[in-house]
Amino acid sequence: MGFDWDDYINEPPDEELLADLRRVAKMLNKDSVTRREYTDHGRRSPGMIVRRFGYWYSALDKAGLKPRSERRITRCKRQIQNPIITNEELIGDMKRVAEILGKDSVTTREFDKHGRYHTMTIFGRFGSWLSALDKAGLKQSRSRVAVDQMMTATGHYYIIKDDEILGGEPIINSTRTPVRAIAELWRQGVAPEEIPAKLPHLSLAMVFDALSYYSDNQEEINGYIERNIIPDDLVPPIVRS
Repeated sequence: MGFDWDDYINEPPDEELLADLRRVAKMLNKDSVTRREYTDHGRRSPGMIVRRFGYWYSALDKAGLKPRSERRITRCKRQIQNPIITNEELIGDMKRVAEILGKDSVTTREFDKHGRYHTMTIFGRFGSWLSALDKAGLKQSRSRVAVDQMMTATGHYYIIKDDEILGGEPIINSTRTPVRAIAELWRQGVAPEEIPAKLPHLSLAMVFDALSYYSDNQEEINGYIERNIIPDDLVPPIVRS
């Protein structure tokens, strides 16, 4: 379903909207509903859902449904802590990727493409990418060492804080993109896999690490979101409409 003037003329109660979300989930035999799925099968528009509840995932939560990407973030965290995946297996896979590429080192981007595990698993298990490379007997250029040390500052490989950028707000490394920007897109119902299309300078691994940081530090990031909200009276009428 696309734009519908009926959304503005007839305002259904909250429970009717939540019930329709549950109806679509039941019809699809799923425990979650994406904005795209609701566009195809819902009786209202996704825009109405977001306007009413603030964020897509807020509506899913109130409807008793589960955000899919939240489950994927949880799976990444479980993989980091999973004792079944041994350190030797992780190190062995880094060596395998290096051998495939014919190199004596492996970048996170290369491992994202060729590795069997998530880079967050490597970082969470060894503390930093540099440490993992060292244990695997692989090399890292000096120019990357200082960067890697900065990355460990927040406990998340791609997330750093720099007092000279946005006043020390958590950002994606090598960019000025704050974690809150990723969190806001996700809360509006944009799937993590779709965020790089909107922010093409980010990789999917960066997006998931930002969401993982947000999951661990919601109070902090929500505070930044609140402080950066533009008051309604300052928003141009054409944007509000």
